[in-house]
Amino acid sequence: MILVDSTALCHIASYTVGELSDKDKPTGMMFGFLNQIFTIANEFNTNQFVFCWDSKKSYRREVYPEYKRNRHKDGMTEQEIELKKSFYRQNNFIRTTLLKRLGFQNSFICTGLEADDLLAYFAMRHPDNIMVTNDNDLFQMLDYCDIYSSKTKSLLTAKEFIKKNGIKPSQWTMIKQIAGCDTDNVKGIEGIGIKRAIKYLQGGLKGKFLDCIKSKEGQEIIVRNERLVKLPFEPNKLDELSEVVVDEFRLDDWLNIFQQYSFNSFLKKGFIEKKLGVFNLR
Repeated sequence: MILVDSTALCHIASYTVGELSDKDKPTGMMFGFLNQIFTIANEFNTNQFVFCWDSKKSYRREVYPEYKRNRHKDGMTEQEIELKKSFYRQNNFIRTTLLKRLGFQNSFICTGLEADDLLAYFAMRHPDNIMVTNDNDLFQMLDYCDIYSSKTKSLLTAKEFIKKNGIKPSQWTMIKQIAGCDTDNVKGIEGIGIKRAIKYLQGGLKGKFLDCIKSKEGQEIIVRNERLVKLPFEPNKLDELSEVVVDEFRLDDWLNIFQQYSFNSFLKKGFIEKKLGVFNLR
């Protein structure tokens, strides 16, 4: 089973083939998203996917108002704002309509939470599967699953993570508590990045940087950040999600979609037989 950071895959599709359109309607994100799913399905020889999505609302922002503030509309041009709106329209269409029409039933979103939270939840409930994400926050889940990066086309295991970093995946949460996360605008202890945080956990950090971590201010930052970076954020809210079911697919449904949006490269006989064979379309 593949656990997918779906919002992130939409971003990749938007940047790579987002300019594609059919009958003056944007279709690039749909095409790029599906193409990535087909590639991943063949890479791991499976047709069972769990799609996890970001909610527009954020409970983390209620705890820490600066959370992802660097991504807000403040300071954006009109064109950038319109592109962002277009992204969300296509993103929502893929989540609510496209996947269902193709037969994918395991598509999940939870108000106030992020795809990361859902990925962590399903990884713990269904261990020994593969997670597709480019977000290093999810390294803390490597005890439950392997992580495949769609950017580097590489698979990371817990064993490889330990060999590379000298710490356990379960310690990655503390690394992020100390160092913070620039991507999410979560401030860490000043002067302490990932490398120094790892050195601290290994017992090799000394001098002023060690003092910064042990200081009252440093400890307050660590405590504050734990709730922001530890996954999942509100596990009790995720218990409301339905169980994962086995997907079944129909060839006619797929052909109708491909024809409707002029995804001609997907309609080629060789593509359907070879690239889509893993889906057992009938």
